[in-house]
Amino acid sequence: MKKFVYAGLAALLMWIPAASANLLTNGGFEDGNTGQLGVVSIPGWNNWGYSGWHHDDPGCMIGTKGMKFWWDDSGMWQDYAAAAGQTYFYCVQVMDAGRDTSPVNWDFRLEAEFYDSANTQLTAVVLGYFDSSIQPDDTWVQLSGSIMAPAGTAYGRVVLRLWDWQPNIRGAIYFDEVSVVPEPASLVALGLGGLLLGRRYHG
Repeated sequence: MKKFVYAGLAALLMWIPAASANLLTNGGFEDGNTGQLGVVSIPGWNNWGYSGWHHDDPGCMIGTKGMKFWWDDSGMWQDYAAAAGQTYFYCVQVMDAGRDTSPVNWDFRLEAEFYDSANTQLTAVVLGYFDSSIQPDDTWVQLSGSIMAPAGTAYGRVVLRLWDWQPNIRGAIYFDEVSVVPEPASLVALGLGGLLLGRRYHG
């Protein structure tokens, strides 16, 4: 019996890093041609509106390409397979670039949504908020947060958008390296639960 438990635990520890990989496609925006949002296709991503750019502006990206928005009539989202009871960690890097800012600039939101198999929205929350009035220019800031998928979840969604319109607003917000990963603690709990069930069944 101990051999069964030890073997199962070893398999679990090997499985956790792979299961914790980014669930999103093209989270760093490295794939696809540069150009205006809605005009060029960015692999893995959906969008609404045209007030954004898939760019390669020096100093405004983490890899070789990144994204920026300049008006709140636009946004992007991506869906991923999710399981009820699993906790997911969302993350994005955001920057207010000095070259493309103003005294009254936009804010930015990182949002999480979950849907059932009938495409009914189960929950929607803001996990991270970038306030351009207090963040320094030309500095990447990580927005992140965790959320547990509710009962009935079939898939999750990450949503990226500008926020907080004000008179005389202008400028742009840059973002890059978006990720959604299952939290290891949740994976361990689920895995150990399975091991205990297996031990009870075999014991």
